[in-house]
Amino acid sequence: MYMLARHVGAGRFFLMPDDVKDMPNAYRAYHAERIDEIRGDLKYLGYDEVHRARGSSMVTKQFIAEMETAARESRKWNLGIGLWSQTIDDFPPIMVDLATSIYILGSGTAENAKKLQERFDFSDAARIELQHISKPSAAGASCLAVFRTDRGMCVQLLTNTLGVQARWAFSTTAEDRYVRDALYARLGSKRTLKLLSERYPNGVKAVLEQRKTAVEERGLGSDSQDFKKELIDDLLRLANESGQEGLAR
Repeated sequence: MYMLARHVGAGRFFLMPDDVKDMPNAYRAYHAERIDEIRGDLKYLGYDEVHRARGSSMVTKQFIAEMETAARESRKWNLGIGLWSQTIDDFPPIMVDLATSIYILGSGTAENAKKLQERFDFSDAARIELQHISKPSAAGASCLAVFRTDRGMCVQLLTNTLGVQARWAFSTTAEDRYVRDALYARLGSKRTLKLLSERYPNGVKAVLEQRKTAVEERGLGSDSQDFKKELIDDLLRLANESGQEGLAR
């Protein structure tokens, strides 16, 4: 799959001026200009779930060999390569050695943090920060970035923050998705994101749990009660009321 997608989507990345002589005469001028344009563009190949390429099969070995060749000759092709996976062992060693930018989204355990420290030779302070990186939250998403430059290695803790509406748009929490998608269908994306960001900037999971707890504390059964639907109905009424106020003005 990786090799087929690479051929279909990026085969033209690797054309060189000398390849024109192997083409039919009628098309050489067109391809010569096209190749010149392609070589001037910065190109990018990204491979997700690289652990799927581990193994001893001939196809896997060929794929890894192709990646290594592209990495070694990337400057000639004006090519950037990105790889993503869960552990450092998933990546071919040569790709790790040639990488100029490494982003570590967490270590999981102290043992893994120590292993990464030894592999990339960063400080104890950086290792400790790595152990404290947690999943993304309203405060942002952090990573330990390792940059290899001509002037040496730079290691920094980076945090990417988003506005409330962007957090709502990209939320993968099951409760947030359910409420957001239901409102999208009724209000459209713009009104939905504005409403949710103003009313529940930190998501709805905690709100739903509070509603359920309040019902149980009153001695009422909550198993058959659809708190998500109730919340959606409340938000739709709120949107309708605000819309009517706008018309009145």
